[in-house]
Amino acid sequence: LELGSALVFWGLAFYSYSDDLPSIGCGCQGMMKPAEVADEQATLNRGIVASNPPTTATAAKTAKTKMANPPNTVAAAGSKQDEVECDTQAPEDMNLNELLLPDGVFPQGCAQFGVWYSNELLNGWVKQHSPACAAASVAGAWNALAAVGRADPSAVCQDDVVELLKACLRGRVAKRTRRAEAVIGCPIAPLLDAFAASMVQDGLQPFDWPKGTKKDTSKRLKRVVEESNPDAPEIFSKFRDLYKLEEDTAAVPGSDELDDAAAAEAEGADAEAGAAEALGMWISLDSAGGTAGPQGLPPIDVEGPQLRWKKMVVAVITQLSGLAKLNRERPSTGFFGNWGIFQAAKRLSRRRVDSGMGMSCKVFMSKAVRGSSAAIKVLSSDSEAKIAEQWATLRAELLRTGSVLLFHLTNHYALIFALREWTEVDGTVVRQVLTTRRGQRPKTWIDFSEVRSVVIKWSGYKMMVLERTDVVVDTDDDDDEDDDNENEDRNA
Repeated sequence: LELGSALVFWGLAFYSYSDDLPSIGCGCQGMMKPAEVADEQATLNRGIVASNPPTTATAAKTAKTKMANPPNTVAAAGSKQDEVECDTQAPEDMNLNELLLPDGVFPQGCAQFGVWYSNELLNGWVKQHSPACAAASVAGAWNALAAVGRADPSAVCQDDVVELLKACLRGRVAKRTRRAEAVIGCPIAPLLDAFAASMVQDGLQPFDWPKGTKKDTSKRLKRVVEESNPDAPEIFSKFRDLYKLEEDTAAVPGSDELDDAAAAEAEGADAEAGAAEALGMWISLDSAGGTAGPQGLPPIDVEGPQLRWKKMVVAVITQLSGLAKLNRERPSTGFFGNWGIFQAAKRLSRRRVDSGMGMSCKVFMSKAVRGSSAAIKVLSSDSEAKIAEQWATLRAELLRTGSVLLFHLTNHYALIFALREWTEVDGTVVRQVLTTRRGQRPKTWIDFSEVRSVVIKWSGYKMMVLERTDVVVDTDDDDDEDDDNENEDRNA
């Protein structure tokens, strides 16, 4: 036993642990004396698995009642805490017994009990101070893989990742602008400026629609063109001709579908922000505007390219909408889907090249659909044996050195901090995952059955694994990667 101090177990025990291994997880058969749990907790940087604990008839009856509905097991969806978009000001450090054990103690009324947790994640997760769960969860994953605590000077925080996502969207805006100008044949910046000004006149922030407001991108774009002066820049006359063509030929479907595809509910808009300041916050298009050339990108040769103009300009406005959310006083990553997690991991690796590590991302658990490369593919028709196999695969990944699990659950991104399982005296097997429905603080135990249901509900809900890698300096500017999926998810 290499624990630094003695642990006393009841019954036959075995233990596997090494200080030089940064992995998580260990196993023991038997039970620690309850009085020693708190004293030895600081020594255990890995998970604990205990089975067949001694019980008495009275203890079994009491524990059975507690295990049927453990106080810290499941927070009901739709409860008050689900309305919170960020973490509270409470200290990050927590009592591990209260966090990991039902009712804060080892259960006495079940046939078996086990818990596995990541100490690196518990030390590395960072607070989410705005609706930016995609950024905060990636930051916590990086810290865990780098084995640095959140208070370490080298630790990554939510704002660090938000800045990287801003750079991602700036690149996408510039690329789409150049492509649009290559097809349209003139700068589009004057049209974007007029679009932003019209939103300010209506009391809105440029490219930022408040929560509950339906995006009116196509309708507003048409109104801006129709209200422009005859001597306005060339882009306005070209769009006037386009709208005349639409009216004459009805060649382009209605704008509602286009708006819906680009729409993303805004969250936490800052009503006090000055309109003038907001007008200049989105991006300077001077480098992209002023030229009709593709600037390194070949012109898109399609039949009837005029019919694509509106769609291409709306695509630019869509990216600007995402950038506007990131530029709020309380940044929101609501624009980003799973592709944003991949982008954040890649860009963080580039930015932190001096850290001696990189971080990659891949899908780990998904709905069983054609083409899925996930290690766990779930279906509603999975047998009990299949579900047990999936649980074992999930547990093995949690215990694997150099990997962290990140869950895209309903309307949220959060880390997977721990797993626990027990078998009640009647043979019922309970499996639960420690994560959170809001913020990043580990606090919610979710049944594995619910995890499966979330993933089955929609193909966009997935569990991803972020892995520590050797540093690879990737200079390829591939911001348009996964463009087809960029609107698949609008969850903060």
